[in-house]
Amino acid sequence: MKKDIKKKVITSDNFFPCYEGNKVEVTFIREKLTNDMFRVCVWGADDFGLEFDNKSIEKCKAVFEKIKDGITIENLKGLGFNIA
Repeated sequence: MKKDIKKKVITSDNFFPCYEGNKVEVTFIREKLTNDMFRVCVWGADDFGLEFDNKSIEKCKAVFEKIKDGITIENLKGLGFNIA
């Protein structure tokens, strides 16, 4: 079983709410979901988040690595994320 990879990055947007320091949690889920997809998700400290699903683990890894401090909801949508 592969462990998820997580990191926290700074955002200028409100993720209803953000974590302390105006951060969001980014998770790369490296186990296949039931629909044979891998997932990268970005969540605030409560119930607002965005998800990116793809059949390619390499594509999800690349998207995960692109998410750095300063990320916005608009940036995430531009990468193909959808509201969860």
